[in-house]
Amino acid sequence: MKVTTSILLFLVASLVLPFSVQASRGLKPAYLSPSGDAVTGVNWLFVIGINDYGTWPKLQTAVNDATSLRNVLLERYRYDPAHILELYDDQATRKNIIGNLRFLAKNVQANDSLVIFYAGHGHIDSITKEGSWIPVNSDMENSASWISNHEIKQYLTVDAIKAKHVLLVSDSCFSGDFFRGRRGKLPAVTPAVIKKAYKLTSRQAIASGGLEPVSDGGFGSNSVFSHFFIKALEENSDPFITPSVLFPDIKAGVAENAEQFPTFGSLTGTGGQQGGEFVFFLKQDIQLKELSSVAAEKAKELERLKKLEQEERLANTREKAEIAQRKDEIAALDTQIAAMKKRLGTTSEKKDDSLRAMLTMVRQKEEQQTKLDALNQKKAAENATRRAEIVRLRKQAAEKERAELESDIRDYNEIIASDYGLDMADSAWQFLVKKYPVRAEGVKKGDVTTLASPGTLKIHTSPRGAGVVFEMMDRGYVEGMALEPGDYDVTVSAEGYYSKRVQIHMKAGQSNRVYVDLERGFENSIGMTFVYIKPGTFKMGSKKSSDYAKPVHTVTLTRGFYMQTTEVTQRQWKDVMRTNPSINQDCGDECPVEHVSWNDAKEFIKRLNGKEGTDTYRLPTEAEWEYACRAGSKTPYANGNSLDDMGWYGKYGSLGTQTQPVAGKKANNWGLYDMHGNVQEWCEDWHDDYGKEHLTDPSGPSTGIHRVQRGGDTSSSDESCTAAVRDSGNPERGFLYDGFRLVKTP
Repeated sequence: MKVTTSILLFLVASLVLPFSVQASRGLKPAYLSPSGDAVTGVNWLFVIGINDYGTWPKLQTAVNDATSLRNVLLERYRYDPAHILELYDDQATRKNIIGNLRFLAKNVQANDSLVIFYAGHGHIDSITKEGSWIPVNSDMENSASWISNHEIKQYLTVDAIKAKHVLLVSDSCFSGDFFRGRRGKLPAVTPAVIKKAYKLTSRQAIASGGLEPVSDGGFGSNSVFSHFFIKALEENSDPFITPSVLFPDIKAGVAENAEQFPTFGSLTGTGGQQGGEFVFFLKQDIQLKELSSVAAEKAKELERLKKLEQEERLANTREKAEIAQRKDEIAALDTQIAAMKKRLGTTSEKKDDSLRAMLTMVRQKEEQQTKLDALNQKKAAENATRRAEIVRLRKQAAEKERAELESDIRDYNEIIASDYGLDMADSAWQFLVKKYPVRAEGVKKGDVTTLASPGTLKIHTSPRGAGVVFEMMDRGYVEGMALEPGDYDVTVSAEGYYSKRVQIHMKAGQSNRVYVDLERGFENSIGMTFVYIKPGTFKMGSKKSSDYAKPVHTVTLTRGFYMQTTEVTQRQWKDVMRTNPSINQDCGDECPVEHVSWNDAKEFIKRLNGKEGTDTYRLPTEAEWEYACRAGSKTPYANGNSLDDMGWYGKYGSLGTQTQPVAGKKANNWGLYDMHGNVQEWCEDWHDDYGKEHLTDPSGPSTGIHRVQRGGDTSSSDESCTAAVRDSGNPERGFLYDGFRLVKTP
């Protein structure tokens, strides 16, 4: 239902305008039209902004939107206070709005121009299906107290308000209803077109949305629509500008930041002529100031694109959170189903246990899965739409700058080639530098050839042949490719390495060589992160009898491997298994999964391998585990002789009864967390005593009764959490502190 911001008139309850408005009707500012003729008409502005509704929900930004528009038109364009009408909050009654339209019908002359701006609630009549403005004193159920779009359009006809040009701007819900019927098409805007458009009568409108609600929230104290409408007027430096030139930037900004799509076109049936357009006249002193602020405008344009890209990343984050919530709901249903399956046919059945109850939960799960699939499809479609729009805007901005640059360089060359322009060469060059500050970086004075030249890019990666993808561009990377000056974001990636996002700065006419070293490791489809553990030799075991790790012996690992940086979390387990066996579920999704047997861990690995189409996930061998835990150290713990800053163990009193979120303590030197404490971790090996011989790539005994466990847990003493201490368990049973982490074979 929303509605946003705007400007309106100073009307008194009697609908008699201030004397200054009426008495100054004969004042004519002296300036020229696009055709070069003296302008004889005046520019009128009627703004309406309503925040403080009685029966309708109150709005936040409408009044400020109206006053902001009034201010920018007064400061930068050919408007004067004597021809501005304003209605805000309790002034904006149906009586006063209609009264001011009638005042304009009586006082606006045939050569005048009029802008009407409305920010407030809009509504669609459930019976007539017609949109309406909602005055401040309107009843929610009484459509007679509203002002229909049809009624507004009647006042905008050339027979009612006789202005040559009328532009209606409506920032309200369902404002697209003004355009029902054919919209007039406009040709590409050129000086000749503007000249012709100003001579013809026009009746145009810009609406903040189509036939849908629009957002009341926005940027600071303005709605999203008004923010971009006013921003476009503030940043314009052309002496004459039409709505068709302003609209693309408005639409792009709003579409990227709100779920609404602004509309623009001709108001059918009001007397406008094909090709006619409203024209905003920039004040002459503003035009002169703009010459020195072009650089700032370019920076704002780049900033807007960066903001759109940031919005795209934030939208992805929000969508991922929603998808994660759906997955949690499905996992909860799976847990309930599994628990009921175990109870059915036993003495522990609950009163409501039945096949019908199970079927109900299965159906609920199917419904949730359908919603999740739809959400994933929606996310993919919205991502594609957002990215395509950003790519289009970037390309459009680049093409616009290239066209302007070529035109400016032709003008510059003509100036310096003329005997009468020699003394203006410095000023002309400074103009180019200010207008194209990024291109001009490092370019010698007068070197327009370099100024107009792209740079060339070569990216050297380690490992060689890594993939390079430009963000928000429709081009692929080719060594030595040409790129226009500016900043570019690229993502470099290779299988088995963490991707790296790099910003590249290109200068005009220069070759740029970029070197990118990737770190070995990766993140998989369910958010597990892995680091690469290089091959090496180490002393395995302990001299202490209490560690059950005698004798100390030499082990060589000839093959590197990837190890998960944390223990498998409850969230990761649920993503694969759709259940949660953990006792300490209150600890949260980022706590390690526990109460899992060795067999449970193997089933998880089987399903994860199937999910990712591989067979390379596995449990670590005992030797791999200890080698990675030590991370090159020879002390009981990877950081020396104290466990406090590296692991959760029995010292923490009440914390010793439950696990803690992973990665809450410091990592070892190889980037691995919680190798000491939190949960005991299953290894691949059968348990048996060590031998004395030097071993290469050991995988433990071929048979046994128990499987090896390592690392200790939150109930263990510090001496039971060293790198060497060994434990073991029945592979068919899982207890409170039994967890695991994965390795992956390269």
